This record gives sequence, C-alpha cells and structure tokens, in this order.
Amino acid sequence: MYYRLAVQRFFDHFSTSSMILNILLLFFPVVSAEFDFKDLKWQPDLITKESILQNNGKLTVEPLFEGMTQLAFVTPWNPRGFMLARKRAARLTYISPVWFRVHPLFDTDQELSDVGIYGKKDINPDFIRALRKSNPDIKIVPRFYFDEFKSAILKEFVVKEALAQKVGQTLANFCHKHGFDGLVIDLYSTFVDVIANSEFRLDALETIEHIGKVIRKNELTAILSFPAVVNVIEEENGSPKSVFFISSEECSGLVAAYYHLQLWTYTDALKGSRKYVNDEFIYHNLHHCGFSPKLMIGINFYGIELNLKGATTITAKRRNKSTIIFPTLTTLEHRIALAKKFNASISIWDYGPGLDYFTNLV
Repeated sequence: MYYRLAVQRFFDHFSTSSMILNILLLFFPVVSAEFDFKDLKWQPDLITKESILQNNGKLTVEPLFEGMTQLAFVTPWNPRGFMLARKRAARLTYISPVWFRVHPLFDTDQELSDVGIYGKKDINPDFIRALRKSNPDIKIVPRFYFDEFKSAILKEFVVKEALAQKVGQTLANFCHKHGFDGLVIDLYSTFVDVIANSEFRLDALETIEHIGKVIRKNELTAILSFPAVVNVIEEENGSPKSVFFISSEECSGLVAAYYHLQLWTYTDALKGSRKYVNDEFIYHNLHHCGFSPKLMIGINFYGIELNLKGATTITAKRRNKSTIIFPTLTTLEHRIALAKKFNASISIWDYGPGLDYFTNLV
C-alpha cells in the first residue's frame, strides 16, 4: 500500500504549532506478497490528519525495529536534519553529511592526474563531536559526489588503473586527515553514460570496484551509492517490464568491493512509473544482488510535489497550495519490515524534510 497526501500549505519551518494541513489519504493497491500488512503496528486506519498533527513531533526512547543497520544522510539545504541527527545519534550506525564534490585535476600537460575535493568549508567539527559524544560507535561517512567529469575525461579515467588507485588513495587520505570513518561514493550521474556504452562498460565498473577496494585497504568504510539495479518501465500496452541496469555478476562485483551497496529505491526512483515502486520492485533488486546483507534499501523521508509539469522533490518550505506524495508511518514501517525480512540494511534520504516521528521506527 501507499498513501498519497494532498497537502495545502506544507510545513512552516516544520513547526507543529504553525502547520496547517489538509490531508487526503488515497488508497493505492500494490503487490505485497512478501509481507503481511496485518503484522504492522501502524495500521492504515491509525494514520489520520489528527494523529499526524498531534504526534509528528513526539520522539520515543525505544525504536520499533531494533538492531537494524541504518545510514542517514543530512544535507545543507535541510539544516534541520543536523539537529535531528544529534537527537537520534544513539540509533544511527552511519551518518553521511552531504558536504563534498569531487572534480578532476590536470597536470601541466592537461592530462587527468588526480581529483580535487571541494566543500571543506562545510565541515562542522561541533556536529561531529556531538554525534560521537552521544554514540561513540557511530560512523561518520560523508558523501563524495563526483562532478565535472566530461565524457572524454571520464573515458580516460576508466581505462587507467593507476588513476583509480590514485583517486582512491586521495579520498582515503582526505578521510584520515579529517577524522572520518569512511565515505559514501556517489558517482553514478557521472558514470551513467560510460556504463551504458558497451566499449567502456567493464572498464567503468572495474574502476568503481578498484576505488572501493583501495579505500577499504586503508581501513575505512566504503559505501557505494547506486541506482536501483533492476528498473521498471511501462510498455506501450501499459504492462510493466523489468530492465536490468547491470547484471547479477556485475552487481556481485560491486558488493564485494564495498562495505555496503546503497540502492536508490526511493518513492521517486522510477520517473513516470511510481506505481511500480512496491514490494516486487524491492524484492527483485535484492534478488538480483543475491540477497547480500551488504545491501541497503533506500527509503525517503521527503515528499514529492506534484504539478502540471511533473514531480519535484520538496527541499524547502512552501507557502502556496501544493499536492504532494508523502510517506507515512505505515508505508515506512512496511518498507523497513521488508528490508529486515531479507537481512538488508536501510538508508534514509534524508533527515530534515520528513516528520520527526518517522525516526521512532528505527
């Protein structure tokens, strides 16, 4: 099941006292062969406008799901997430501040020689200290987003194993210098075209694997952020069709190279085909990767604004009338239960835009 919330006037600085919500719960049936909804604590009839307004800011001491590995992202454009992460640090396995971009560097001959890391000014030592004080075992693993790699540069990069070695070491040295426990590597947007190109596909995947292995050799946690490996498109006759972004063998290679493979299985993972983001979608992605315990199911706390032009992620307050798709305790509990059933972990994008009581689940 999934519930669509039609919201008129979304959060005003996410303060309960200043929220005015008109909520319409619409039922959408999806395949649910892997988990029985009767086992859920948060049954659909418990999720009402009144219950959300009354309870969304209340935090519980004990989580509904105990012992689950979880990663939470925090982003500069949702600074409230940093405050919530401080409160919930004791529950988190990993926290990933979205601080850094990775750009290509060139030598005097204008050949690719290494990468530069940008965003050091965003590092917040007080935030890190507060997290470690609340949870000495928490792992600080900032996200590193690869950017500015044009096609020709990228093709040069993926065919030179020595460059992958050097880049991995540069990232590892940076993490050691700043006291991080590891990192989340996000390079899909940069690598997507070259992975789709059969001539460089294997080179690209081997480069991604090599970077992960170098980082792990430096005794750091390496997590790869990656799109859903099994996608769904709608054919002309309206029937769904599975599309495999990488093979099971290629997926196994990535899983072996990294400590976790974090999959983008969010509500808006399938542009234009959101009705297929359901149990089967999650199940097929886990199955394609051999149900590895290293897998992380991506869960979104954010809402999606709907308008005539399409759908966009809500990342700031809205004062005009909007219609959004927004998660509920029911849908989140169901997704987390599904992950637990198959021994997967979860990753949350992101702390801040959602309701505080979502964090009561894990």
